[in-house]
Amino acid sequence: MENGNEGMKRPPSFAGSIKAVILDLDGVVYAGTTPISGAAEAIAWLRQTGRRVFFCSNNSSRSREHYAQKLIGMGIPVDPMDIMTSAYGTARYLVAHGGANRTAYVIGEAGLRDALTDVGVRLIDDPANQTAVDYVIVGLDRQFTYQKLAAATYAIHHGAVFIATNRDATLPDDVEPLPGSGALVSAVETATSTSPILIGKPEPYLLQTILTAWDYAPDDVLMIGDRLETDIMSGIHANTHTALVLTGISTATDVEKLPADCRPTFVLNDLLELKEVLGETVVGGR
Repeated sequence: MENGNEGMKRPPSFAGSIKAVILDLDGVVYAGTTPISGAAEAIAWLRQTGRRVFFCSNNSSRSREHYAQKLIGMGIPVDPMDIMTSAYGTARYLVAHGGANRTAYVIGEAGLRDALTDVGVRLIDDPANQTAVDYVIVGLDRQFTYQKLAAATYAIHHGAVFIATNRDATLPDDVEPLPGSGALVSAVETATSTSPILIGKPEPYLLQTILTAWDYAPDDVLMIGDRLETDIMSGIHANTHTALVLTGISTATDVEKLPADCRPTFVLNDLLELKEVLGETVVGGR
């Protein structure tokens, strides 16, 4: 379906220009621990046509290696280098802005903490015992406490830069959605009256990092996700082509409520419909 309208019978004129596809993970490739039907087949087909496939997740709780092993277990071979997470993106942001080898108080889990220490960031457990903390970085933390909120508030009030991995309101779960990183970010924002630097989708930073690292132009890339407010908006902000897949959160009805400049290029029932969107065009991969 193109822009939410059914009936597309042939690939669009840009099909041959698409050299890379960036896929969100939860709601697109799998739902919690369950693979989404047809996803592995569609990814294999994309690679057969010479297109590079990347994965991009706002979830900061796990490492790229963890996601690689999860995908491999679902029959999708992948190199961790082809996976972008908000945790890894936050670490790259710090490196690019002089933040490596500085100090941070982190509300987050192992994926975020490890990504930061890998680039030399020194993690501070109690900001009140330090003369200064350079950053407060907030991601998903399922052991969030009032004490952590108080420590983050103290550090920001004493000059720390506030960074959020993402503002996702909910975290997908096998049973029902759980509170996401955005709930914790909002708590810190409310307590400090300070807005964070946002790394994850809908900001374009994660996608732009992929494009820059692999030397793709925005028009070379198709971003695919299941959330209009994050996945699709990040693609729009990065000037890539976009496709909403109806295997996750957002619906075709949600698309119809949006202004034209906020709608995805395509709405797909599942990833297998990429064969219709892109046709059998073979491109020069990397």
